Formats: sequence, structure tokens, C-alpha cells
Amino acid sequence: MKNKQILSCNTVQSLYKKITQIYVATMFILLPLIMTKGYENITETKYVTVIVTTGIMFVGLIVTALLDRFGIFDSMISAYKICLTDVFVALWEVTLTASMITSPSFSMAFHGENGWYMGWLLYSVLFLAYVCMRICHVKPTVSLWNIMTVVSGVVCIIGIADRFGIYLLPISVREMEFISTIGNINWICGYFAVVLPIIIYRWVLGDDSRVMSGIVAGVACVYSIVQGSDSMLVIWLVASVGCLISAIGHRGALGRLCCLIGFWLLADFALSRVMTMTRYTAYTYHINHLCVAFGQMYSVLALGTLLLAGGILLALGKDVRKQNTISARIIKWSVFCVLAIFALYVAAPIIEDLLQRAGIIGIRQMTGMSVSWMNGDIGNGRTTTMVAGLMILKDCDVMHMLLGYGPDCFAVRLSQVPDAVAYVSGHFDTLLTNAHCTPITQLVNTGVLGTVSYYGMMIAGVARCVRIRRLHNAESDVTQTNEMGNIQLLLLVIICYAIYGLIAFDTVVNYPLIIMILAMAANEGVYEQDK
Repeated sequence: MKNKQILSCNTVQSLYKKITQIYVATMFILLPLIMTKGYENITETKYVTVIVTTGIMFVGLIVTALLDRFGIFDSMISAYKICLTDVFVALWEVTLTASMITSPSFSMAFHGENGWYMGWLLYSVLFLAYVCMRICHVKPTVSLWNIMTVVSGVVCIIGIADRFGIYLLPISVREMEFISTIGNINWICGYFAVVLPIIIYRWVLGDDSRVMSGIVAGVACVYSIVQGSDSMLVIWLVASVGCLISAIGHRGALGRLCCLIGFWLLADFALSRVMTMTRYTAYTYHINHLCVAFGQMYSVLALGTLLLAGGILLALGKDVRKQNTISARIIKWSVFCVLAIFALYVAAPIIEDLLQRAGIIGIRQMTGMSVSWMNGDIGNGRTTTMVAGLMILKDCDVMHMLLGYGPDCFAVRLSQVPDAVAYVSGHFDTLLTNAHCTPITQLVNTGVLGTVSYYGMMIAGVARCVRIRRLHNAESDVTQTNEMGNIQLLLLVIICYAIYGLIAFDTVVNYPLIIMILAMAANEGVYEQDK
């Protein structure tokens, strides 16, 4: 027959989905773990891994489509329903392309800065991956979460060993700022901005593989204390608060969360003393970070003991679940409002200080009142990097304000602004490749249009998860089904990553993971809404 297909419809559709699922699992395994020559070319190795793995996935889909003569593929595209996340992801890709074309440094915008590779090519390859995942309707599975949990546990164990001079990997050249299989200490924090919320959520609120998640969560506690970056505390805080809000009304979940926080506090109390005593013999990193200072207080011991004991009592008691009652919702909204007010209280003086240092009109000039309680630098020089980015923006023309100077072209533009160079040289020996603040970095690289598109896809992903969550709550009183758990987990990851980005940056490790998370979030609930 003329239209006879080589493969059956069910086989073809299953094959499309399997190829993309294997791709996602492979990325979550290879990106954090793969190394070829140690830390020497680790970024290039992971960059090539993204390009090659995505290319193999795409070729596999094309071969399957050719065998099927594009029969099922056409029907899958016809059934494809565009959501708001898709719109912003497409706008993001269009803006990136326009930014690259108009960039004064076209080659740099195409490939990215050497050692970073966050140029147009990487973004476009991952845009292709996003589209393939959406068309093939890839959703998260228990197996995928288990893979991510185990891999992150391996990363933590290697990192802990590194910090105490026990080198499990045969790497010849080592630096204090490089750790485990990901490298730079800030890069590994970016990786945990994606996976740590998954680990904590699965221990606190998950119904599958809880024991494994609990063990890895404990290992992650130890790693976060000894690794040395204060940024990790932000990830822990956001993930824990997100789980707390979700756990209100769920006695067992609250107990497990208290146990985890209590364990972290007790581990910090003990390990801070171990790190202080062995800083010249066993511990290989400096002790000038918050975990060491925090762990020196005896109140940490008292609070940790109290939380751990109380958590055990709650977890062992009757597992009461009343998360959708009116009282539980009132408490959740109250906690959210208090946290929002506190966030504004913290953010206002920081923004004021940044604007004043950059020579831009601030809150004090606009309102006549001072909101600044902050003196000096914060976050190991992050104030300096952010101010440098604002200095670049202050001198932008209209076109570059809209489209930026090109993907990953922050350093190129910085070198062309004398005031910014002079400001940075007083604090750092090397030229900055980003502002250590994603909004400022994106404004410089991709302009207002790019920044709006970037955060638009994050907000759209959050909005979709919230909307699907409400539909599930309206249809059923059972809130901890696998699908409902996936929606809440994806929601927490996106929020955690977006907040962490305020003090960090995208890399070839964390950006591919968050794009896949957004694609899976966009696929959640698609059938329910289309009925």
C-alpha cells in the first residue's frame, strides 16, 4: 500500500518519547559528572556534551520520523498546544538571535566567552531540545528523579572528600576554588539550585524513594556546610521555605522538614569546629564563610537539638494531612506575606546601595528618605560586580538597551567602559564575565527584550504549575499523587532557580537543566486542560 508504514503507530509514538526521555536522563547524568582532563578543560567538555547529546537526540527523532514517513510526527505536531511558556521561550530565542546579529562582537556572541560558552549556539541548541521535549510530551518520572538524586549524592560525596584532602578522582592540577566533578564553586551552587529543591522536597513531601532521598539530603547537608560558598545557604533557605509552605497541614511532612533542618544545624555546629581545628592539616578551604561563623554559636546546638527531637515526634505520630483546609490556607498566605515583607526589607537597601555606587538615581533621591542599613560589600564582592553591570547600562544607547551587546559579551563591553574598568580593577585582578546577578547580566547581554523574555518564561512556568495545581485541588482531596507531586516539585525548582539567579549566573551546567525543567512543567496538565 502507498501509505503503508514500516512501524506501527504505537511503536513510533513510544519511540519518540523514549528517545527524548533517554536524552533528559543522559543530560542529568553526564552534565554534572563528565570530565576528560580534570579541571583543565571542564567547561569545554560539558559544553560539547550538551551540543553532541542534543544532536544525537535530534538525529534519532529524524530517523524515526523518516521510518514513519512523518505520519505520527505530523499528528503529534497537529496535537501540539502552545502555552504561554512556549511563547516566551520562542521570544527568548528570537531576541538572542537579534542580539547576536546586532552585537559589536559577533563571533563572541555566537560561541560565547572562552571558558564559559554561553553564546547563541548553546542557547539555540537548547531551544531545539525544549521544542522536541514539548512535541514528544516528556514528563518527569520517578526514575528520572531517582537518577538526579543519586547523581547529586555522588557529586556531594566527592566534594566532601575534596574539602578534607581525600581525592577520589585522579586529577593532577587542583585549585582551592574547584571542587567535585563540576569545577568552580559557584558553578556547583548553580547545579544545586536545580537539584537541591528536588532532594529536599522528595524527602519532606514525596511518597516515592523517601529513604534514598533522606540519605542524599543528609549528605547534601554536610556538603553544603563544608563546600565554602555562602550562596548555597540561599538555595537551602528558598527550598526549605518552599517545602514549609507546602507542608503546612501535613504533620508527617513538617516532622521530616524539622528533622532535616535540625540535622543541618547540629552538623554545622560540629563541622564548623572540625574545619576550624583542621584548617592547616585536613580542611583544604578557608574558614571565612557563613557556615563556620554560624556554627560557632551554642544557640545553634540548642535549636538543632530542639528541631530534631520535635521533628522525630511529629514524624512518628499520626500522619495527619489537612493541607487544603481554610485554616491551613490562611497560615500559608500569612507565612508568604511575612516572607515577602522581609524580602522587601532586605532588598531595598541593597538596591539603594547599588544605584548610588553606580551613579544612578536611587530610592533616597526619589522619595527623600533613606532605606539603607547596609555598609560595605556583600556576597564576596557581588556588590562590585553588580555595580559594574549597572555602570555599563548607564551608558547604553537605545538599540543596545533593547537588545544588549550580545550573548556572553559582558566582558567585552565592560572593557570598553573606563569607569567600570577602574571600579572593578580596585576589587578584582581579572575582568568580569558577568555581574553575578542574572537580571543585570541579561540586561547587558540581551537588553530589556531579552531580560523580559528570560524571566517571562520563568514566570509563565510558575503560573502554569500554580494553575494546574489548583485544578487538581478542585478535582480531588488527595494532593500527594505522583502527578500532583511532580507539579509542586517543578514549581519549587523554577522558583528556587529564579531567586538564586539574583546572586548568580547561568552556566553550561545549570541552564540546560532548567530549560528541561521548564519543558516538563509546560507538559504537565496539558491533557487535562484540553479536554
